[in-house]
Amino acid sequence: MELNEVGLNWDEFGKQDPLWAILTDPRYRGNRWDPNKFFETGRAHISGVMTELDRIGVKVQRRWALDFGCGVGRLTQALCEHFVQCSGVDIAPSMVAEAERYNRYGARCQYHVNKADNLRLFADNSFDFVFSLIVLQHLEPENAKGYIREFMRVLAPGGVLVFQVPSGALVGDATAHALPASAFRAEISLAARPVTIKANSVEHLRVRVRNASTECWPGGENPSPVPIQLGNHWLSSDGALVRLDDGRAQFRNDIHPQEEVELTLAVNAPSTPGVYLLELDMVQEGVAWFKDKGSQTCLVPLTVTEASNARQYLAPVMEMHGIPKPEVVRTVEEAGGKVIQAVEDGAAGVLTSYRYFVIKPATAVTRIVESDRVNPSARPVEISLGSHASQQVSASSDAKFSKSSSDQQIVIQTLSLHAKAINTALLRVLALEEQLKQMRG
Repeated sequence: MELNEVGLNWDEFGKQDPLWAILTDPRYRGNRWDPNKFFETGRAHISGVMTELDRIGVKVQRRWALDFGCGVGRLTQALCEHFVQCSGVDIAPSMVAEAERYNRYGARCQYHVNKADNLRLFADNSFDFVFSLIVLQHLEPENAKGYIREFMRVLAPGGVLVFQVPSGALVGDATAHALPASAFRAEISLAARPVTIKANSVEHLRVRVRNASTECWPGGENPSPVPIQLGNHWLSSDGALVRLDDGRAQFRNDIHPQEEVELTLAVNAPSTPGVYLLELDMVQEGVAWFKDKGSQTCLVPLTVTEASNARQYLAPVMEMHGIPKPEVVRTVEEAGGKVIQAVEDGAAGVLTSYRYFVIKPATAVTRIVESDRVNPSARPVEISLGSHASQQVSASSDAKFSKSSSDQQIVIQTLSLHAKAINTALLRVLALEEQLKQMRG
């Protein structure tokens, strides 16, 4: 999926069910998340990350932090309890609008919409801490690696990066979690049968599913790395496959033998008008469709008509991708980072997921880069000169002043830039001191 399509899908998630889209617990689908409980999960998560950094002996400057793929700000808000200034960035305007609505930290927490394949809205060396969780897995690997390189660019020397991305491999052997063969029996029917739908539209179908097997189907309250869900395929009128995967619906509670439930399945109509067969089936993700195990599907003839001029709502899709671990480590190292540890974290369901802890080695001198002048809102780069380096700069300056007037002008401009950077840094320090006084007072 191209990056602009990812943005459209996540913008739709933000309009329809933003909190569930961030934490996809089936119990809370349909805007059932309590915001207080939702944001409490973020506080607990960030607290655990900071504890882990302490455990492995990685020290973090508690000044500027970036949350990449911030969504509604679940983790950005939590980061504000540990850092002076936090920024959240997301591809979906609807998500950022929700984040701003939930913002409890005023100017200390700022949110940005970024639809580009880079982070050029931030200057080099801008952040002491960069964090990203359950985000890169929804991007094509090349885009994800591009953002990892950008994380390293905006990270300050001595800064810390923590991010998560799947390796692309299944967690162990999916068949180890497979239902018994006798469990793959379902009876599926529609509560109401639509006759026509418009091209590219979304139809929400009420579907009855009965467990026709002798086994219990585990529901969302007993999460499995290979869950059981209702899904659909689109077939042509003669039965040829048009689209294999489309909608998904998962039940919340366990479904016992002969028990029946009603689910709502959102299906995306094909873009080309015509006569189709909508095939409804159950699937154990990563294992098998019930049809392939001998279960009967539900076939519904549908006529897809020309799309109207009205806005067509999407049934948004979350694509899943992974990057092999050695490739991630290589990308980090080529960008100037050092991976301290990479641990499995179970954050990607059926895919093996790693959380990477990375540092950007500190340097003796950090130069002022062009992007700092272009982007005046970015944090100024810190300049650290030891006494020996200061003497060298002084001696170099004396030599240059003895040359032509053009050389003198270059030196004056350079010193002016240094003076502006130092002045800006001092103003920032004074502003932060004032903020801390207000917080304490």
